[in-house]
Amino acid sequence: MTQPSELKARQILVALDTSESGLAALEAATTLATQLHAELQALFVEDETLLRFAGLPFARETVFSSGVQRPLDVAGMERMLRAKARRIQKAIATRARHDRFHYSFRVARGRLARATLEDSSGAELLFMGSETPSSAPIRSSSAASRNRPFVVIFDGSAGARRALEVIARLAQHDSDNVLILIPEDEEHRFEELRRESFDWLAGRGLRLLCLLAAEFNETTIAELVNDHDAKLLLINEESRLFNDATVESLVNDLHCPVGLVRKPDKDVMDH
Repeated sequence: MTQPSELKARQILVALDTSESGLAALEAATTLATQLHAELQALFVEDETLLRFAGLPFARETVFSSGVQRPLDVAGMERMLRAKARRIQKAIATRARHDRFHYSFRVARGRLARATLEDSSGAELLFMGSETPSSAPIRSSSAASRNRPFVVIFDGSAGARRALEVIARLAQHDSDNVLILIPEDEEHRFEELRRESFDWLAGRGLRLLCLLAAEFNETTIAELVNDHDAKLLLINEESRLFNDATVESLVNDLHCPVGLVRKPDKDVMDH
């Protein structure tokens, strides 16, 4: 059985907005930055859709403490987003001091996935968490909710093995299960890939929740991941199954963050 090589990364990029999914992406990225002694690059994206909405004449915000509604304008939305960015930057700085990793923080405006993919050169690992769709289930505090699986797409390639190691590190940190999705065009190798991933995860004390061979497009992947109430979907960016448009669609449609594993350059591999 081929083992994944020891995981290395010098830079980890996390892109987030104001959502719960964004904070989950940040937790995954800071966990790996600590473990790998990597620099964390945090990108807070001011959602242009929210800003456009704030400019509409009927836009309102509800004051949480009183339930009172008041008009919302672009200037007010910009102030809210800047305040949120400051709170997130402060939280990252506190975590970085405690766990001793370097970080940078910057703000961009646009759509989260697109802004991330355009601003991600040099990072070996990317994490994106965007606004949760309105159809997302309400989270509970039950043990079942805490054991939501991490999901990784596995086709046996070198990139997929790196993704498997990333997901194992995250799952070990949270004592969670792992769900592996095997593309249908690898169905002839299903048992081989199942055995390889099962043995490797079991050797690290992790439980494989289930394996699925499925038609792979952004719609079916999103349905599978959302149906299993996943914590995070991790994909190998080198895979022929994915392109920027597919990744952007998944970030917008999933109830959880999306992570991308890139091929490390030679300097990182020799580091």
